Amino acid sequence: MSTEEMIVEWIKNNWLSILNSVIMIGIPFYLKKNIECAFARKAEEHKANLDIIKNKSNEFSKLEIEVIKNSWDKFIDVYYAFNELAAALKRYPDVKTMTDREMELYLVELNVNNENIETVLSSYDKQNTLQDVIEFTKANNVLNLLFEFTKYIDKNSIFMRKDIRDGFDVMYKEMKMVSYKYREYIRTKIEKASDIYIELPNLLKKITELKEEAELEIQKIVFPEKISR
Repeated sequence: MSTEEMIVEWIKNNWLSILNSVIMIGIPFYLKKNIECAFARKAEEHKANLDIIKNKSNEFSKLEIEVIKNSWDKFIDVYYAFNELAAALKRYPDVKTMTDREMELYLVELNVNNENIETVLSSYDKQNTLQDVIEFTKANNVLNLLFEFTKYIDKNSIFMRKDIRDGFDVMYKEMKMVSYKYREYIRTKIEKASDIYIELPNLLKKITELKEEAELEIQKIVFPEKISR
């Protein structure tokens, strides 16, 4: 019997053992490859999910910073308007040196409405009436700016952290209350509200302190790597 015939005969007699050996070697190899492929797919899926989360996080951070920036801009407008309202030293023009037309143009520049301009021009005591109208208009301006400020925050509150939103809310409520009280005092001159001239500077001091605290908290968000928490 030739060598080839002997090999064929041996395979015939031992085919089951050979098959078992192939299976025993092949199955672990197949399983290993299968597991490696599954792990690679999972790793890719995980990486893709992380990329999605990262992109969403980056997009949210950009929105948050944009909302905070716009809120801060609106707050600063309110802050300086309130600062002017609460100023201890107030300057008014001397109506004795002005014509009615000059007075009218001056009041238009201050955004005084037509009704109040007419009130000044027709008043017997133009000086005091002009001063009251100017102060009333300033208080009204603060209240309008406060409304725009808080409306913007409400519309974008989902993009703002609660502590920042709460800080803005405290300042909004304080300034609204005192500005409204001052406007009503100017309008009615109710004696019981005369302590408003003490409340205004006191609140301005408090708001300035809260402003500095809010600025620091915002900088922690915008520059987390530069400002320690």
